[in-house]
Amino acid sequence: AFRLPADSVEPGRYGRPMSPLRWTAAALSLPLVLAVASPAVAKGPAIINYKNCATVHLHYKGGVAKPHATDKRKSGGHAKYKPYVNAALYAANAHSDRDKDGIACEQ
Repeated sequence: AFRLPADSVEPGRYGRPMSPLRWTAAALSLPLVLAVASPAVAKGPAIINYKNCATVHLHYKGGVAKPHATDKRKSGGHAKYKPYVNAALYAANAHSDRDKDGIACEQ
């Protein structure tokens, strides 16, 4: 543990010396505060319920899809961009999947 020598006391409030015991308590509490204040690491994309497909395309050009989804275009054409595959993100934006093929906001 971190401990200051007894002869190195700092002046406390109103010019009185601070006891070494208080310095030890302050030094011991410092690593605990730093451990609690460390930010959590986010994994994966944030699950956002987008208002419409224009806002989805700002982040995901090809839209969002659930795993193993296939494009069911009647015209036979291919998608311009590949969709981002994430089941939770698709579930939040399933209202934007007009043809119900598992790909929301495909382009």
